[in-house]
Amino acid sequence: LKCMSQSLLLVLLCRLLILWCAAAAICDEQSVKLWQPGQSRCADQKVSLSSSHIPMSAGKGMPEQLSGDRSGENGDSAGKAAGRDAASESVGQDENPDGFEVEYVHGVYDLIADHFSSTRYKAWPKVAEFLNSIPDGSMVADIGCGNGKYLSTNPRLWMHGSDRSENLLQHCTAHKQDVLVADALCLPYKSNAFDAAISIAVIHHLSTEERRVAALREALRVIRPGGKLLVYNWAIEQEGRFGGFKEQDQLIPWHLNKRFGTDVVGHGEKKEEKQSVVYKRFYHLFKEGETERLFAEAGGNVLKEGYYEHANWCAVVEKT
Repeated sequence: LKCMSQSLLLVLLCRLLILWCAAAAICDEQSVKLWQPGQSRCADQKVSLSSSHIPMSAGKGMPEQLSGDRSGENGDSAGKAAGRDAASESVGQDENPDGFEVEYVHGVYDLIADHFSSTRYKAWPKVAEFLNSIPDGSMVADIGCGNGKYLSTNPRLWMHGSDRSENLLQHCTAHKQDVLVADALCLPYKSNAFDAAISIAVIHHLSTEERRVAALREALRVIRPGGKLLVYNWAIEQEGRFGGFKEQDQLIPWHLNKRFGTDVVGHGEKKEEKQSVVYKRFYHLFKEGETERLFAEAGGNVLKEGYYEHANWCAVVEKT
């Protein structure tokens, strides 16, 4: 029995050592330092950033080839979500995109993470089709993975997720998925590290075109030449309860059910009649052809496919 206990302890220590080494390999010296909104951590980016790279891996750990020097070339659903309300409001450009996105994107998703995750469990058909088309054993990045619903779609792939919301990533670690906290504008991966990547309903949360182009460029940076990137963004042309948008920049409300919290934080507003707290999320609604135009600005890619699904404009691009 004593020998068995010592063996179990040795296995546990080895696992902890592997996870510690993986975390150290992912993060360079800058990545392990926390900083204030507005400070730039990526020397090759011309946009201000506000995030942190915090390894939260609970799965297989990070292969060595994903870590190290990052120099080189550069989930949300539009269906009927339980927390949505038909009322939205247009919004103009903000002079401080970092602070604006903290209040109307990052902060909101941390507050609604449990409720939001409860509505996100089924893979969209075309996303699943894309992931199932990738050769077995490939390494794939899910940029803005949310609660990780796509990380297990194809178990023959090595998937690694990142997201700005630590509370959403808690749902990933509960399922022993490999994830870390990171900003889509400044990913902690090596250039050309992945065979493919997906970014599903993420880039539309960035409040300026400069930042949206930078996010596409950063996603392309981390995949190898010949690798493919799948991107989804909400469409202004969508119909249904959110149909009839006139402006592309919108604040979309989320009704946080009382089962998931009743305290009002930040810009939240309590709705007694619905027994909920309403928080607003920023969206830039894409027009037909806009994704392709931004990819052209990001450079170094070939459009393989463009289509409309689940009220999103979608594109598959191959890195050249």
